[in-house]
Amino acid sequence: MFSIQDQITELLGVPTSSCGNQYIYQTCPLCFDNKKHFYINSQTGLWDCKKCGESGNLYKLKKELGVTKDVKILGLKKKENKPQSGIPFN
Repeated sequence: MFSIQDQITELLGVPTSSCGNQYIYQTCPLCFDNKKHFYINSQTGLWDCKKCGESGNLYKLKKELGVTKDVKILGLKKKENKPQSGIPFN
């Protein structure tokens, strides 16, 4: 199975350092600031740059970087053939 950590490494390479579940990269791939302001969560794939303020998920990062190779986003799957209950408005 292709884990989120594997997806992150495939997109950005090996992180400069880590703190808890956050990977820290030397250079932001969007603003190119090289002062370790780019963080990505190794569990969820959510990322943000403390310098330029950009943030998002792996899909958005892939799009921003112009990656044409498919990156699978792992997460909870919807249960098929099960109707969703609506909220009644009275």
